[in-house]
Amino acid sequence: MMQDSRKKQPDLPPDSQGGEHPLRAGQAISSGAADAASGGSSAPQEDLQYRDAVSSLIGLGEKSLRKSYYPELRRKIAELDVFRRMVDHASDAMLLLRTGPPLAVTHLNSAARRLLGPGPEEGGSIDLAAQLGPRVEAALLASSKGGRSKRLTLHVQQADGAELVLEASFSPMPSAEGDPGQVIMVARDVTAGFRAERSLRESEERFRVVFEQSMQHVVVLSPEGLILRANQSLLSEFAISFDDLRGQRLSDAPWLRNMPEMARNAESDVSSASAGVSVRRLYPVRLPSGQLFFDCSFKPVRDDAGRIIHVVVEARDITALLEAENESRMLRGLLTNVVDSMPSVLAAVDAAGRVIQWNREAERLTGTSAREAMGRPVEAMLPHVASLRSMVRYSMAEQRPMAESKVPRTLPGGRVVYEDVTVYPLSTGHDQGAVIRIDDVSDKVLMEQTMVQAEKMLSVGGLAAGMAHEINNPLGAVVQGLQNVFRRLDPAVDRNSTVAAALGCDLHAMDAYMRERKIYRILEGMREASMRAADIVRNMLTFSRKSDMSRSSCDLHAMMDSVISLAEADYDLKKHYDFKRIKLVRLYEPVPLIACNKTEVEQVLLNLLRNAAQSFYAVGTIAGSGTKRVLLCHEPVITVRIRKAERYVYVDVEDNGPGMPEDVTLRVFEPFFTTKAPGAGTGLGLSVSYFIITRNHKGTMTVTSAPGRGSCFTVGLPHNGSTPE
Repeated sequence: MMQDSRKKQPDLPPDSQGGEHPLRAGQAISSGAADAASGGSSAPQEDLQYRDAVSSLIGLGEKSLRKSYYPELRRKIAELDVFRRMVDHASDAMLLLRTGPPLAVTHLNSAARRLLGPGPEEGGSIDLAAQLGPRVEAALLASSKGGRSKRLTLHVQQADGAELVLEASFSPMPSAEGDPGQVIMVARDVTAGFRAERSLRESEERFRVVFEQSMQHVVVLSPEGLILRANQSLLSEFAISFDDLRGQRLSDAPWLRNMPEMARNAESDVSSASAGVSVRRLYPVRLPSGQLFFDCSFKPVRDDAGRIIHVVVEARDITALLEAENESRMLRGLLTNVVDSMPSVLAAVDAAGRVIQWNREAERLTGTSAREAMGRPVEAMLPHVASLRSMVRYSMAEQRPMAESKVPRTLPGGRVVYEDVTVYPLSTGHDQGAVIRIDDVSDKVLMEQTMVQAEKMLSVGGLAAGMAHEINNPLGAVVQGLQNVFRRLDPAVDRNSTVAAALGCDLHAMDAYMRERKIYRILEGMREASMRAADIVRNMLTFSRKSDMSRSSCDLHAMMDSVISLAEADYDLKKHYDFKRIKLVRLYEPVPLIACNKTEVEQVLLNLLRNAAQSFYAVGTIAGSGTKRVLLCHEPVITVRIRKAERYVYVDVEDNGPGMPEDVTLRVFEPFFTTKAPGAGTGLGLSVSYFIITRNHKGTMTVTSAPGRGSCFTVGLPHNGSTPE
C-alpha cells in the first residue's frame, strides 16, 4: 500500500485564489525543515509520511491512509507546538532573519521582543542595524553567504544611556529550495557577566598597581612556601631581580642568608600561615649598609571554598621608627631623671586637675608613689595647699603662672616648714594642663629672719663696740695709775727714798705697813681686775667686728678659752644665771689646726655655753620675792671636750642639767623653736649655729639628750692636719 502511494501521488486542486495551495507550501516548508534536520539528504519515508498526512487532512486518498497517518500528523504538530513554546519562552533572544534584500526579521521570540520591540507579526518594524549596530548586518551576510555560524559581542547603548552587552550567534538556515537566505540569530544578555569581568580586570589592575607601588615589601608564596611574586619595593631594597627569587623558599632568600635563626623563624612562620594562622614577627636583617629591622606579617589567602591558596608576607621597614622610639625613650628617661633629680616637688595635671606626672620629691613629700598618685585629684594629693585647686583653674584659664609664697606645712613630728607654690599653665593644641612646683624655702625664711636679727645684733654690736672704746680710755688710765702706784711705793727706787727722807718718812716702815695691812694685795687685785676688764673689752671688740667670711688656721684650744672668758664676762649670765656657780671642766686633747672663720665659730661656741648655763635654771615663785630663777641642780657642771677623729675635730659642750625629751630634741635646730619663756629668746640661736657649721664650714652639729641626763651638743669641724706648736 505504501508502495502504491509512492508510485502515484494525488493531485491537489489549486486554491480559490488561483495560487498554490497553502498546504503545498506547507509541505515545501516541512520538507525544507526535514532537509535541514537531516543535513540536506533525501528521506523518502518522511516525504511519504508528510504527503499521506496532507491527503488525510483534505479527505483524499484511501481510507486506510487516513486511518494510518492522521494520528502521526497530530503528534508532529503537537511536537512543533511544544518546540515553538520552548523557543518563545527561552531567556535568550531568538530571531529568524531574511538577509534580503532587504534585511528583515520574519520571526522573533518573547525575549527578542523585550529587547527590540514588537515584530512584524504584531505589526512592528525592527531595524537591526539601527538598534544593534552595523556589525550585525555584516555578520548576517557573512553567515548567509559563507554557510557558517558567526559569533559577535555587541555593545548597545540603550535609551536610558545604560550599556547593554550581548553575545550574538548567527547560523545560516537554508530554505526548502536550498536558498541560504535565512539566518537564525540568538542573542544572550551578558551585561552582568561583562561588568563582573571588567570589574575583575579593574580590580586586578588596582591590585597590581597597589602591589607594585606599595612602600611595604610584599611577597606572595605558594602554600608550600615557594616565592610566586615579589613587588618592586622589595626588589629595590635588596637590589635584586625577581629571577633571583622565583621558585625559591623564603628561608633561602638573599636577605636571610648567613642568618640561620631568622631563616628557621621564616620557615616556622610560613608553615603557620599555610595552616591558617596569621603570624607577626620582628626580623632584624644585616646588610652591607647596616642592620635593618622589619615588622613582618604572614597571612593566609583563601579561595571561595575556604582553601588556602597563597601566603602573603608583608614587611615594613621600621628601623627609623625603632631608632626614633629609642631616642624618644632615652629622652623621656633623661627628662624623667632631670625631673626626679630636682629638689622641688613637680606635679603635672590635666585639664580636669588629675595627676599625670609625679616626681620623686613629690613621692618623698607625700609618701605616695607615682603609680598611686596617677589620675587622682591634685588637691587630694597636696591637701596642705588649700588654694591649689583654684590656682590651677585660674592659671589654665588665664594662661599665666600663679604663685603663693611661704605656705606653712606642719610635719608629722610637729616641725613647721615653709614652701613656695607656683603653678605654670600648659597648652599643647587642644589639651590643657598645668605644672605645679613646690619649693622648700624654710632656709630662705630662716635667712630672712636671721638677717633681721643680724641687723638688730649689728646695731647692738655697734653700740657695744662704741662702749668698749669708751671704756678702754678710763680703763687704760686706771691700769697706768696702778702701775705708777706700785712703782712709787717701791723702796728700791732711789727717787722714792730721797723724797721720803726729805719729808721725814721712813719708806721701809711704810712698805712694812702696807704689807702688813695687805694693801699691796688689794692693789694687785685692782690691777688684775683691770687687765681682765681689758681682755673682756678686747674680746668684745673682736666679736663685734663684721665677719668678712675669710678663713684662717685657728687653734681650737685658744679659741675655746677666749669664748669661756666671754661667757664669764657675759652680763646676762652673771646677773641672771650666776655663771660663777657653774663648774667648768676643760678636757682638751691635742688637735690639729682648723681652717675656719674665727668669729663665726666663736659665736656658735658662745651660744652653746649660754644655753648650757641657762638649762640649769628655771623660773620659780618665792614667797615675798615674786618670780626668781631657781637652780635645778645642786652641782651644775659644764664639760668642754675637744677631741680629734679621722676627718674632724669635735667640740662637745655637755651639761648635767635636766635634759630634753625626744620631741624637743628633734626640733631643737628649727628656726624660731625655743623652750624659753616668751620674750626670753628668739629661737634662732641654734638654727643659726647649725647653719654656720653645716653650710659655711661643711661640718656637723648634733645633739644627744634625755630627760634627767643632761644634754650634749657636738660640733664637728674638718681639720687641715697640722698641729699647733
